[in-house]
Amino acid sequence: MQATQFTVGNIADTSALAAEGFVCTSHDAWWQDVGGPESGPKLIGWPAYDSWVRKNEDDTFTEIIVEEGVIANIDPHAENFSGEDQF
Repeated sequence: MQATQFTVGNIADTSALAAEGFVCTSHDAWWQDVGGPESGPKLIGWPAYDSWVRKNEDDTFTEIIVEEGVIANIDPHAENFSGEDQF
């Protein structure tokens, strides 16, 4: 089954994701100031997001990243992700 109705930039239909076998893992935002007195502030990190993952027939995974309810990224053949032990 392909996740063809999911498109980057669209609002994520979490019911449809769950119906297609995706499992959600939520991740908190993380930010760190790595700047210094001479360079000024420099933030690194990421916003809070949900990772929706489904195992494919070829033993890879499709991962859909949702930020603030909007699909931010789709990786149709993710090989590594934090929730692999769920499958």
